[in-house]
Amino acid sequence: MREHLVTNVLATLLVLPLFAVRADAAPQDLDFFTNFEDVAPNTVPGEIIVIGVSPTTANLGGDAFGGRIGVGEFYHSGVRAWMVLPNGTGTVNFETDAATVEFWARAHRRATGATVITAYDALDFTVGSPVVISPGARWQLVSLTGGIARIDVVNLDGTEMNGIDDFGFTPERDLVAAQIDISPFRLINRVQLGSHQRVLVAILGSETINVTGIDAASLAFGPAGAPPFPGIKPALFGDRNGDGFSDLLARFDMDATGLSHGNVQACLTGKIDGAPFEGCDSVMVFAPPGRQP
Repeated sequence: MREHLVTNVLATLLVLPLFAVRADAAPQDLDFFTNFEDVAPNTVPGEIIVIGVSPTTANLGGDAFGGRIGVGEFYHSGVRAWMVLPNGTGTVNFETDAATVEFWARAHRRATGATVITAYDALDFTVGSPVVISPGARWQLVSLTGGIARIDVVNLDGTEMNGIDDFGFTPERDLVAAQIDISPFRLINRVQLGSHQRVLVAILGSETINVTGIDAASLAFGPAGAPPFPGIKPALFGDRNGDGFSDLLARFDMDATGLSHGNVQACLTGKIDGAPFEGCDSVMVFAPPGRQP
């Protein structure tokens, strides 16, 4: 687990009257949320521990500080926020990669430079496209998804700070192991190149896999991640392997799977009750007579 990082705090803080919480103060429906009101800001550099998001935390650091400075437009709700200094970069490091992150951001109305928000994965590759917060615009809801390990908030203005408030995120869930059966009505899992056939894949239910919770739209089969065959929804088809749990049958276009001669295994991925899952099975890929593989 990553240690809590520190944020730099202004030496002088002004006491302000309490602002009313705005009706659009979401995203409080995410797993972890802070509006920074539960952060006790320091007058010297030190730790800011965000209460209520442990053990999975967003650690705030870089050229940023938390608290209140008497500029009301920096507070999306309440009287505290997280702010990045002029020409500075604030960082948010996630103890566990975040699947979804949402927060409100704003550049000061007098700013001439924008704020650029970029998400990165654990390998330091960008996730999605950077979000640009233009000067003079009001609060903008920033929504980011997909294996986020770090967010950089870059303030391109040389004189004014920006404001980040009402910060929420949901961590990625552990990969669930599933058992699949390719060509469940055959003894050998044979698939033919160039056959335009539908490859049947059964997702076998178990004590840990309730197939009714599978998001059919998330299913992807083979190296190319083929979606379910168009117009044919995955459907329950009883208990194929006789273990007392219902199974799910999905169909995929062979030509879209990316399977090729020499493949001996194929995998199916998807989401079940919001968590990612993966299952693999042996496969025999062959070319029709007279055709070179």
